[in-house]
Amino acid sequence: MSSFIASQRNVLMYVVAIFLLAGAIYASFFFWRSQRMSTNWMGPFLSAAQHLQPGERTFLIDLEDVLRFKSLDNVVQEDAYHFAQSTNTQPYIYDPIGYPYLIKAATLLFPWAGNQLAIILLQCLVHSLLCICVFTAPGLPMGFRMLFFGFYALNPLILRFVIFNHYYFWQAIPSFWLLFGALGIRAKFGWAVLFLTLPLVLLARPTTLFICLFCLLVLYRFGPKARALGYTIFFITTVTFLYVPNQKNPWHTMYVGIGGYSNPTGIKLSDESGYALFEENTGKLLNASTGGNYFEPKVQNTYHMLTRQAYLSAWKQHPFLLIKNSVVYFFGAFSLGYINKAPDWLNYFLAATGFLYFVFLLYKRKYWLLAASTITVIGFAPYYPPIQAYMYGNYLLLIWALIEVILPFFPKSWSDTNPADS
Repeated sequence: MSSFIASQRNVLMYVVAIFLLAGAIYASFFFWRSQRMSTNWMGPFLSAAQHLQPGERTFLIDLEDVLRFKSLDNVVQEDAYHFAQSTNTQPYIYDPIGYPYLIKAATLLFPWAGNQLAIILLQCLVHSLLCICVFTAPGLPMGFRMLFFGFYALNPLILRFVIFNHYYFWQAIPSFWLLFGALGIRAKFGWAVLFLTLPLVLLARPTTLFICLFCLLVLYRFGPKARALGYTIFFITTVTFLYVPNQKNPWHTMYVGIGGYSNPTGIKLSDESGYALFEENTGKLLNASTGGNYFEPKVQNTYHMLTRQAYLSAWKQHPFLLIKNSVVYFFGAFSLGYINKAPDWLNYFLAATGFLYFVFLLYKRKYWLLAASTITVIGFAPYYPPIQAYMYGNYLLLIWALIEVILPFFPKSWSDTNPADS
């Protein structure tokens, strides 16, 4: 009888959780709707999703369609816009190919929605599914489930990027992979999502390379070796087959990353600092609007060379500045993150809290989670401040560590598994 009552209580709790999550996502969508990624950078992804050519090593867009999208008056029209297939395409050299494949999947799942709205809906669906898998996982302490749901699933900072029209949300996939593996969560549908999306995450966000490889190693640790080997082959084959070379310039990111804090070089944490470098050295304006000269291979090659030279020159002239930045950026990735355009003192304070949290987790012997967090941010933290978008994948790991630390301080009943799970 007690087991039946507990089971009914579980069902009610799950229903309430789903309604709370749906309400939080709905509220976040409309609260943040006016603050989206620019159509200039989102349009090519949406167009490319209609012109995918797997294995052809090409990223094609319909420039006229992108320009029509850019000319729309408001975000409501943008969310309703359907990109069309076209024979009037041209190569786009700037961005990685992974996100268009995710957008294509979204448009197939939500054909009635505009392409931009479709990918946001897919992100909401994936976030909800994975969070519900954790919340309903048999064997997990009830306290862990409740704290996870409150600290992560319903967290406004997390939801900010769930409903954001860019690939940042997908950086959470490797972190969920580690969480599922370490906690023994066996939700088949959840694992299917992780298996299918991990290669696309790497293709969309190359800075996730190290954490994606770590995920493969974890699969060997927590799962059958044959399955791990089979998935490794699938992962490598998918990435190799779908990969499209691009001219996204890492030296641009490294160069403007010098400007995370006030510095003697005068560089600001803004794309404009990089564009100004090009203009000063060539006498030509750099037009980063879609269709502008920024996307011409010759211009990109010149810009790549200039930013590389400028960054290496900064290392020679101000080595301690860049070393200091790397250290501060790294520990900042263990905090709420770097806030762009905030006063230096605030971001130094946040980095200090990150350092204290790092030391605290060392003291608590959370070595595995510290290693995972370090691997998650090592792709950018040495040269670029941990803005929330870049470190989004790390939030799950930091919250996971926090829950493990504070859970023993809650009533003992919170550390017990639910009898209805047995």
